[in-house]
Amino acid sequence: MKRILIRTNDISNCWETADACIVETKNGKKWVCKKSFKEDGMFDWNTFTFIEEHQNQEFLTLELLEKGKSE
Repeated sequence: MKRILIRTNDISNCWETADACIVETKNGKKWVCKKSFKEDGMFDWNTFTFIEEHQNQEFLTLELLEKGKSE
């Protein structure tokens, strides 16, 4: 599983799709993250909610969505 470390001040927009959470930074880069993930293997988080509730932290670690080859 691939993760990113993102500065919360750099997040300009965040929205959900049917199977992902898109995080856009102020420089226009978009990260396609998993819609939900487990923190420390214990607690299930919705990524959008996690971002909203942790705005006071300087950095967030998010899991990227890994897609297989299309057929």
